[in-house]
Amino acid sequence: MENKNREFVLVSKKDEAENIASLFFKPADGAGFNFIAGQYVSVKVPSIVGRSKCYTISSSPNEKLICLTVKRQGVFSSALIDTAINDKLIFGGPYGKFYPEENCEDIVFIAGGIGVTPFFSVIKEKINSKAKPKLTLLYSNKTISGIAFFDELNDLAKNKGIDKLVYFLTQEKGKHPLVQEYSRMNKESLKKHLVSFGKRNYYLCGSIQFVNAIWKDLKESGVPEENIFTESFY
Repeated sequence: MENKNREFVLVSKKDEAENIASLFFKPADGAGFNFIAGQYVSVKVPSIVGRSKCYTISSSPNEKLICLTVKRQGVFSSALIDTAINDKLIFGGPYGKFYPEENCEDIVFIAGGIGVTPFFSVIKEKINSKAKPKLTLLYSNKTISGIAFFDELNDLAKNKGIDKLVYFLTQEKGKHPLVQEYSRMNKESLKKHLVSFGKRNYYLCGSIQFVNAIWKDLKESGVPEENIFTESFY
């Protein structure tokens, strides 16, 4: 059952990356909040009247607090990040379904920037579930300082929560030991890191331009449309 238009209290904040913060909430009424990994909520901020905006939940369903990881871009996101501890906001939802089916055995997540948030939730949920699919994350950012969940993702990869983790940086040149590619994703780099496109399900999330480009690359590489799932934003 969906939980709609409830008050949530901001409990704490954490800087995740450059201009990106995680905000941790609990329901003001003390009741539970049920959602599926990969879902999102609509948020109303008291300082902006008459508007709401949707944000993916980056926590997993088995975590105590509800986490929204937000990039500071535009008036609304900035107002959300600047919300004071103990302030109350209105959440609507949860909405959407961007979650792999239980019979998925080999899943590839491809994220651009803040588009990693639903995958972070799903990966954390999957490692605590009975099903243990093979999980691959290809994650593109402009610079290393913009990578959200960098330490957590590296820990997951080290402990086999993620079977393969590949970082792409598009506006930085360097030799960080954990960064494999200093270029944009394309058909050649996808082929390099995926080896074969095979019987996998592909989940793409990022800007519309990013998602459209990767969708086209996968399609031209022989991946059936029914095996590609997308979520994008402006």
